[in-house]
Amino acid sequence: MNQMNNTNQFYNSIGVKKVINGASWLTKLGGSIMPSPVIKTMEEASKWFVDMDDLNQKAGEFIAKITGAEAGLVTAGAASGMVLQAAACIAGSDPYKINQFPKY
Repeated sequence: MNQMNNTNQFYNSIGVKKVINGASWLTKLGGSIMPSPVIKTMEEASKWFVDMDDLNQKAGEFIAKITGAEAGLVTAGAASGMVLQAAACIAGSDPYKINQFPKY
């Protein structure tokens, strides 16, 4: 991590005011602050190309395993997860309806 990130000067340099989050995880406030091991893993992963379908499949399997669910899916956030839940309720198990949804 470079000095600019360590000293929190990045936001100052672009004129963005930092705030105190007195609530919880809020998308409006950037979601959450990531722990160092997460940042380290993201940096390591960013050095390689992978097949995104394979990565999504493996990530979903991992999520299902640690949550005890029958399946898992990485989403862009809570709102997109809720949209996908609504889509699943609309489509049910109808293959025609399922295939009408965009893949990505």
